[in-house]
Amino acid sequence: NAFVGEIKSILKAGLPCTILLIIREEYLGRLYPLEKDIPNLFDFRMRVEPMDTANVTKVLTDSFANFNISLEAPADKRIGEIIENIRLKDSPVELPHLQVYLDRLYREDYVRTYPNGADSPEDTWPPLEFTKAEIADFGTIENVLDEFLLEQRGLIQVQFENTFPGESGTQYAVDRVLAAFVSAEGTKRPISVTEEAGGLVIAPRQRALFPALSPAALSWCIKQLAQSRILHSSGASYELTHDTLATAVERQQNAEQKQLSEARHR
Repeated sequence: NAFVGEIKSILKAGLPCTILLIIREEYLGRLYPLEKDIPNLFDFRMRVEPMDTANVTKVLTDSFANFNISLEAPADKRIGEIIENIRLKDSPVELPHLQVYLDRLYREDYVRTYPNGADSPEDTWPPLEFTKAEIADFGTIENVLDEFLLEQRGLIQVQFENTFPGESGTQYAVDRVLAAFVSAEGTKRPISVTEEAGGLVIAPRQRALFPALSPAALSWCIKQLAQSRILHSSGASYELTHDTLATAVERQQNAEQKQLSEARHR
């Protein structure tokens, strides 16, 4: 109500400013109750479409030029293969997928090309080449997300056990914390939190979704997942950075974890 009141005051004052609301498509309906106070709320709308093939091709071409990356000839074929690897079935290319894919492809090719590190001048990128075989072996975005999640889960689990050696329920602690961020429909679930002196405090109605860890251990685990770019915070909540990670979390659960998740959802 306070937010709507502020907008109404600004509009009434006729100030030379533009108010821009940016919201995910599936949450657009939550703005409808505001329409009675702000009648022209939906007068000017623009839907930001996913990137088409031409735009993705330009992003790839410009990025490769900026970072001194060449492609095995013919270059347009290699770009087409990369785009097909990033695309999920027949859906458009998602920018988070593009980012994760290119980051890991670059790092893997760098280690293969320069196992002892590159001896290149300061402020210059060492030359790399992406070949047809390397792109094919690297796999699709689903493989990349699975590997990314598996790698980060393993690292955080080891750190967790070293940081909280006396904590009960340390086995699969990270996996069970991640499971709380996946809804029964297999999409990401926002978890409401408040920041207090002792760390993060989960909203009481959602605390039962998490394993019985101490507040300090649970807070540490969530913050580590956020630092690894698996979760992100909006200030009042934490959630998975993308719905595709929710699918990857579900894929990587063992039978016991799936049964626990289903029981918690019920």
